[in-house]
Amino acid sequence: MTNENNPIDFGAFTEPKKRPEPVSAPEESKKEKGRGERQEWVSRQPAAEPVAPQKATEGQISIKGPDHIIERFKQLCKDDRRVYYDMLEILMDKFEGK
Repeated sequence: MTNENNPIDFGAFTEPKKRPEPVSAPEESKKEKGRGERQEWVSRQPAAEPVAPQKATEGQISIKGPDHIIERFKQLCKDDRRVYYDMLEILMDKFEGK
């Protein structure tokens, strides 16, 4: 089946040969590796699940307001080197008189 456009003779190709099925090793050879018994993989899972420390769940709020007040709050946090929630807690405690 060759022609001038296709110089490959596809008729010369045969079906691919099937691979032979792998032969499993007899049980005796597996036993020889260990101390007379079959070796199993060691589990990587911990024996007991570790207890996680209790921590507060987190939430999120969005506050709309005039830019100068928002920037003032951000600057207050930055000057005192605090995260927003920490400064908010301080302000709420002061407001409540704690």
